[in-house]
Amino acid sequence: MAVGKFKSYSLYIQGTELNAFYAWMGLPYFALPENGVSLMIGQDITIYGDELINVPIINDLKVTYNCAVGTQSGNNLIISTIAENIGTHPCQITIKNGNRLIDTYLISINISAQKTSGIINILRIGDSTMGGEEIGIEIENSLQNNTINFIGTQGTIRKHEGYPGKTFVWLATDALSPFVKAGVIDITAYFKDKNIATPDIVYLRLGINDSGSYIIRSDAHIDYIITNVDALISAFLNFNSNLKVIVALPTTCENTGDGWNANYDESTNIQDWYLENIHHLQKALSDRYSNGLFNPRVKCSYEWIGLDRDNGYPKIDGKHSNGVHFSDALQMGRGLAAYINPEIKPLGVELINQSLWATAPYWWSYNASATFDGVKITNSGGVSTMLSAPHNIPINIGKTYRIEMTFTGSDALSFPFFTTGGDTVVYLPYAPGTFVAYRVATGPYFVFASWNFVGTITKLSMREVL
Repeated sequence: MAVGKFKSYSLYIQGTELNAFYAWMGLPYFALPENGVSLMIGQDITIYGDELINVPIINDLKVTYNCAVGTQSGNNLIISTIAENIGTHPCQITIKNGNRLIDTYLISINISAQKTSGIINILRIGDSTMGGEEIGIEIENSLQNNTINFIGTQGTIRKHEGYPGKTFVWLATDALSPFVKAGVIDITAYFKDKNIATPDIVYLRLGINDSGSYIIRSDAHIDYIITNVDALISAFLNFNSNLKVIVALPTTCENTGDGWNANYDESTNIQDWYLENIHHLQKALSDRYSNGLFNPRVKCSYEWIGLDRDNGYPKIDGKHSNGVHFSDALQMGRGLAAYINPEIKPLGVELINQSLWATAPYWWSYNASATFDGVKITNSGGVSTMLSAPHNIPINIGKTYRIEMTFTGSDALSFPFFTTGGDTVVYLPYAPGTFVAYRVATGPYFVFASWNFVGTITKLSMREVL
């Protein structure tokens, strides 16, 4: 038990935490909107009852669910999604303190099929709970039949813009924020100066550091945070008319107090106050940005309700060792994937017939050193001629195409490249393997070529991004 935790409600309400207790007993913050929670086929997820409203660490919480999908277990609802569940399911949630009714809420659980053969670019922005690499891997695992491109300047493979200890206000106002230039939010400068690709989705995960527990946050303070979130979101929406924003409701904390007490001085930084503050902010974010209320291109994600406050946080010898940094990337990544899934851009049909791709009319001409055995092109040296489809493959100028080529090469100074009807040449990497690029057609055909390339090309694919 963390220092400063009261052992009974009678003691609790006599102590300095009276305001927090009264807020929970009289004004619980419940952040799920009526049209509810998104899930995806192939995911098993648990809704944890102690995530839903701002209850103190010591509580007599009782949560029940009346829903056609899922099985009640303790205060939780365990849902295994199957194809027959696709659709919208009303879910009534009743929350009690012992026998005392706190409130009854009606939401919907929306289950959709997983998209396949699609693509999406994601810019993730957050604090130390971004879970850059780990959560990125779980998102990829959940959406494994799609191409997920993580962009940003932080991280290694699965890029992001995660800054430990930072807040919404810092992102929108501080000179050190990657999105502030010359004292104002400048999203255009961010993408230009850092040479960052334009995302399909901007995902915001902050709020923990905005919810300090030294005081109970007032409505005015929450409004100040929301004002800065408004400014940040609006700047991204104005930058690109196709870009969408997902505002993630922040996670809470572990549920015993041990981890909190290991990180903070409970005598001044009170966990129950933090719980009230974080739920207050969660509700404000949901009320403002859910379901297109702020803008049709903005929505909230609620993956935090699927994070186990007991086993989802680190432990040493069975005791929590950290208050707010969760350890279960699987639960968070899997939950987030369900909100990314609807935004994935599908790809059109394969435009290159694999059984014919190295024969006329695909090849403009055939270099004497290049051979095709029905599976691969092999070039033993010299200049291999261009591979193109100017007539029989429909190319739409202005449309984006996904180009994929699998190759091996023995000469690091000579490698395949491609261009788009007079566009700038794009060279493939030296290393052999599978190369994927996305190019906008600026001419009536794509050209694939090699210059002194020695090796084989075993696959060539081209699909329009719809």
